[in-house]
Amino acid sequence: MFNALVISQFEPAENGRWKCKHCEKIVIHRHHHYKVHLGDMYRCLLCKATSNRRDNLVTHIRNMHGPLLNERGIKHDAPFLIEELGSSLDQDSPSILSKVEPLF
Repeated sequence: MFNALVISQFEPAENGRWKCKHCEKIVIHRHHHYKVHLGDMYRCLLCKATSNRRDNLVTHIRNMHGPLLNERGIKHDAPFLIEELGSSLDQDSPSILSKVEPLF
């Protein structure tokens, strides 16, 4: 269901790219971009940096804290280094999902 939901929110653009119907940004990876609109957030517990994608936060941890973690024998993707904050959207804010066009 999520895949069909994501796909329905984009239209084809030039060179195999996709145009987001919500913000009109041209992107390559629909699934990565759509997470921007869902409001999920993750936080680095070493410095409190945040990201809307876990994989970007793992990259942050590797790049910014790698030497410290390496000398202590800790992997950069250790679950205890990342806090999942859930949705950053206010309860009063309309969810992006309420604006989704019907699939059928």
